[in-house]
Amino acid sequence: MIEMNLCCLWTDNYGNAKIVMRYSSFSGITIKPSAAEVPLQSLVDHTNKRLIESHRSILAGSACNTFEINYKWGCDGSSNHSRYKQNFVETDEDGELREYNDSHIFSMALVPLQLIGRISEHERDIFWKNDLPSSVSLCRPIKLIFLKESAQLTRNEVEKVRDQIKNLRPTEILQDGRTITVYSSLILSMMDTKVVNDLTETNSQSCSFCGKSGKNLNDATNDLNETNAEKFSRGFSPLHCYIRTMELFLKVAYRLKMEKPTWPVAKSNEAVRQREATIRAEIKRRLGLRISEPLPSGGNSNDGNTSRTFFKEWRSTGENVHHSSYYQL
Repeated sequence: MIEMNLCCLWTDNYGNAKIVMRYSSFSGITIKPSAAEVPLQSLVDHTNKRLIESHRSILAGSACNTFEINYKWGCDGSSNHSRYKQNFVETDEDGELREYNDSHIFSMALVPLQLIGRISEHERDIFWKNDLPSSVSLCRPIKLIFLKESAQLTRNEVEKVRDQIKNLRPTEILQDGRTITVYSSLILSMMDTKVVNDLTETNSQSCSFCGKSGKNLNDATNDLNETNAEKFSRGFSPLHCYIRTMELFLKVAYRLKMEKPTWPVAKSNEAVRQREATIRAEIKRRLGLRISEPLPSGGNSNDGNTSRTFFKEWRSTGENVHHSSYYQL
């Protein structure tokens, strides 16, 4: 009897899974040895339909038939992946065979942020909001390529997606006897500093908005009229600012006990090194954060989660470093 019930339960779940898979699949996906891609129109239509269907009970009580879904999208690259024992060979545009390296992946994706109902011309109502916009749970891949991230590749792929955005059509959905129209708004904001520099053709030593380097940044009149307003549309990511600001405060705290604090510190300065070790150990004991610990793959443990917790628990970090500026954040 127990085996029969378990079998019925498994069969029932498998049947439900088949139904969900039938509604979750859509056409247009292209898979080649070098890349996998889905047309943006198909991906947006599918996501819009799934979001509207998942909020059927909420929308049933509303007379609104026109909605807008805001998305953020962007791209990034990753390297040093394990290589598999298979060939990724494809004919390029010149008709020659080209081998692709699967240790490099360049990805493009989008994430839905909120579902907005257009009640009237000037009235909007939010029916759903993504509470975890940085989570991968709602991340929808647009394209995956076996290529190493480069400035030219980033600009080319972003331009291709922009061309698709210009041609996006509203999604028409029939639900409970009425037709729901969903418009999609995509914002290019899911980028790191390298992608921003590649798109604006600047470098990490200059401002991506005005293009000025550090020595010219304080000159307010220098090239003021040449600022490209389109650069401001990419937004400004606080992630790396969190990390760099955390590291700056910590470095200042390490030097507070010096008779004459200076920025360059010799490696033989035992007082600074001992204070650094004490502060890091105390932060780890109180908050469980590993500060500036080297990682086997390179870099250190100072990531976004570390910096966010560091500033969220500002009272604890302020007590650890005895620096009044922490209490002003």
